[in-house]
Amino acid sequence: MDRREKYILKKRKKQMRQRLIIACAALLAFIVIIILCVKSCVRSDDEAPKETTLADVIDVLKDRTRAEEQTQEGKSEASETSETEDFETVPESTTVEPAEVNLIAYGDNLIHIDFSRRAMETYGDYVFDSLYRNIISDVKTADVAVINQEVPVAAPELDISNYPRFNAPSTIIDAVYNVGFDVITMATNHTLDQGANGLRISLNYIRDNFPGILTTGAYLTEEERNTIPIREVNGIRIAFLNYTYGSNCGWSSSVYVNRMTEELMAVDIELAKAQADYIVVCTHWGEENQTLANYDQMSMAAFLCEKGVDLIIGTHPHVVQQVNMVTSTTGHQTLIYYSLGNLISMQNTTESMLGGVAKVKIVRDPDGTVRTDSYDYDFVVTQWGVNYKDPHVIPWSAYTKELSLQHGMPGYDSTFSYERLQKIIDNVRYYSD
Repeated sequence: MDRREKYILKKRKKQMRQRLIIACAALLAFIVIIILCVKSCVRSDDEAPKETTLADVIDVLKDRTRAEEQTQEGKSEASETSETEDFETVPESTTVEPAEVNLIAYGDNLIHIDFSRRAMETYGDYVFDSLYRNIISDVKTADVAVINQEVPVAAPELDISNYPRFNAPSTIIDAVYNVGFDVITMATNHTLDQGANGLRISLNYIRDNFPGILTTGAYLTEEERNTIPIREVNGIRIAFLNYTYGSNCGWSSSVYVNRMTEELMAVDIELAKAQADYIVVCTHWGEENQTLANYDQMSMAAFLCEKGVDLIIGTHPHVVQQVNMVTSTTGHQTLIYYSLGNLISMQNTTESMLGGVAKVKIVRDPDGTVRTDSYDYDFVVTQWGVNYKDPHVIPWSAYTKELSLQHGMPGYDSTFSYERLQKIIDNVRYYSD
């Protein structure tokens, strides 16, 4: 029985009690009248009391009835008032508007020097839009798209350079923006290849020209570093945290690149929980060229899961690794893409030509819970011809055996083939959930 029914039932009981009291009063009045009549017959004249009328009796009975009702009401008033107030203040069930976000993420945007050379030969300038021409529809269809910027983009202020100390033209970000990316992760082992100045130039170029892009993992001031990067999409606030296992050129005291330490991540995650509905941690970790996640990656993933992270997007190994869903000791689930490999590169192995694509559907339920609803793992291939001619990315769904025969990779890795790429994908899926 709910509170409304209890309240109505109590009100009916009160009405029945009042009717019963009135009936009893009427019966008592009748009895008193009979007794008075009998007494008047047996009394002597000098003993006769002052005449008592029926009106007097009724007045007395009314007073008694009123007093009894007040007593009964006094006993139940507190409980009735309390229940009435409870009933009137019972809040209606609160619901929120359901929402969903389709997130897509790609791996390392690894810009070797030959990308710049081919662009200059083809367009007479550092124009890179053609690199991503075949993934535009996928990126723009998503509500939020993430890419890992592997190397600094500080040219022409600083000279273009190749491995081991990379530097790419700033206009690579123009192409990244034009294809539709919203979030750029900046914390990699190459972030400081051009020192603190290279990072300043890179970040300032993005902020000055594309303020709508959210960058994470590298910062110019301590205040920036202590601010949680959040992007609100369809009413859902998503925090994007980014950390790297190390830096090839050491660390800087004048700029900030997030190191992957449990202490730092734990503090950031707690801050993110207070401000965001969903937490994504982008991890630059693992061992290069290994197609399965190692113990350190799995151990760190377990730590992040226990801390309440919702999604982990891994980069750095330059090859694709498995995707798994893990559960914490409290029942919290974390989705982990251990490595998305390269979005695009000019590395010289078959495995490095295959990149992963994380596709995650995030939903907000009517009760306000925000969670991972579903996910998928897709793939792309970096395609270029002899001498790195016309480099670009092709979705695996559009890739064919004929295209693989046109690839320039066999000149570097004779094992390259469509069948080999398919075998790598099958192996990753085998070890994935």
